[in-house]
Amino acid sequence: MKALAVLLAVTVVAGISGTSMADNHNIPPLSVSVNDDEFEAGDTIAIIGSIKNIDLDMKHDVTIQVASPDGNRVGFAQATPTDNGEFTATIPTGGPLWKNSGEYIILIAHSSDRATIFISYTASAMEPAMPEPPSDPVCGPGTEMVDGVCQVIQEAPEEPSVTIPPPPPPTDSEITCGAGTELVDGECVAIEPEGGGCLVATAAFGTEMAPQVQYLREIRDNTVMSTGSGVAFMSGFNSLYYSISPQIADMERENPLFRELVRVAITPMLASLSIMSLAENGSEVSVLGTGLLVIALNIMMYLAAPVLIGFKAYGKIAKRN
Repeated sequence: MKALAVLLAVTVVAGISGTSMADNHNIPPLSVSVNDDEFEAGDTIAIIGSIKNIDLDMKHDVTIQVASPDGNRVGFAQATPTDNGEFTATIPTGGPLWKNSGEYIILIAHSSDRATIFISYTASAMEPAMPEPPSDPVCGPGTEMVDGVCQVIQEAPEEPSVTIPPPPPPTDSEITCGAGTELVDGECVAIEPEGGGCLVATAAFGTEMAPQVQYLREIRDNTVMSTGSGVAFMSGFNSLYYSISPQIADMERENPLFRELVRVAITPMLASLSIMSLAENGSEVSVLGTGLLVIALNIMMYLAAPVLIGFKAYGKIAKRN
């Protein structure tokens, strides 16, 4: 992994053109740099930036997205700027989404200011499969393997039985979790990718630990993404969702009335997602069929029903006139 202490000497300027000057007049609204321009699987991208004119009364978070060469979103982070406008963030590389080598794009946004950085990423090569060891010969009843030869088992004299107590359960320090997992209450559970939360629901209900947000996360991770079609759907959905959700989340935090309207609007959708609990996790047919049913139900609630109510109301008004 490359050292994070070496910062890339490339500053991305959004919305400013002209010659580089040392005076404050020519400092761009949004200046960003990263720790390198070439990364490999397992490296960490460190982003450092500053905002020229920050409004202390209405500070917005800085949103950072990473897009792969095929346009899929593979990384996301949010950073809260300090009072002097400085911010930092890190995004790890590697994993199933970082599967292609090539030129990746880092998109940084703060209010109406935008910045773009291009980096080169090299995906890890797949390790060759290890050959299976040869199977051992199987001895018949009453025989056992001794030095590669099946021999008759000699009956040993009976010994008094001794009860051996079971070993104590391993402590947290003795449990080692594999890559992509972490120890939680004595069990290894999968680590959720950074920035994979629902920004709109989190802003609407005030915290990522809200039951509604946890419910959305469980449906996504345990049911939808248990199949290949679900993973493909979430990849396309995330590309659209994370392009507009940071702005909606900012509006919710700034306007309590708008936050309440969003909370009321997404409540029917949360209720409809309970149907996904009927799907068999890992089953393409079950998850796909249940997912299409949920989509159709939401189209009826959010599109068809309002249109039908509007037509009926219009007909009653026309009859009175």
